[in-house]
Amino acid sequence: MSVPLSPDLTPSCSPYTLTMAATTCTIQNAEERSKVSNDNYSEDNLPEFTPMPWTMSEIRSAIPAHLFVRHTWTGIAYLVRDIVMAALMWNVALHLDPIFKSPPVVERMTYLGAETARWISWIVYWWFQGLAFTGIWVIGHECGHGAFSDSKIVCDVIGFITHTFLWTPYSAGRSRTTGTT
Repeated sequence: MSVPLSPDLTPSCSPYTLTMAATTCTIQNAEERSKVSNDNYSEDNLPEFTPMPWTMSEIRSAIPAHLFVRHTWTGIAYLVRDIVMAALMWNVALHLDPIFKSPPVVERMTYLGAETARWISWIVYWWFQGLAFTGIWVIGHECGHGAFSDSKIVCDVIGFITHTFLWTPYSAGRSRTTGTT
């Protein structure tokens, strides 16, 4: 859904349109994009920076109110899901070396093939385990913003535990990004 901004908010230099898809807002400015080509890229061809013409209150009012409601039990369910996924992947990872070093696999794939498959399996594991740990980190980070629960105690306990598990500081990040101590 595209909503043209009011003329008093729209800069005279270009036609902006606020596009909303779910909770994502993007700016579409085809005229300025067509000026910059990949073939003859130059810093001189870039458009001059102009701040976005809408305020935070206008952006907040465009987001449905039900998306601002905190559901502690839903957040806990997502945290449990991410922890279970990380544990299951860790359990699979425990079997990677024994599988690819077993004589039947080495005999069937050759030593070089088994080692290559083992390293590829580890790379795939690291990628997906990183995704699961990122999910856990995001939950802890949102606790620092107070977005996980209405209870500050719940946010602080879950944020501290998740960040300690991932060896990332909770208090320092919380004070730096939210202004709290």
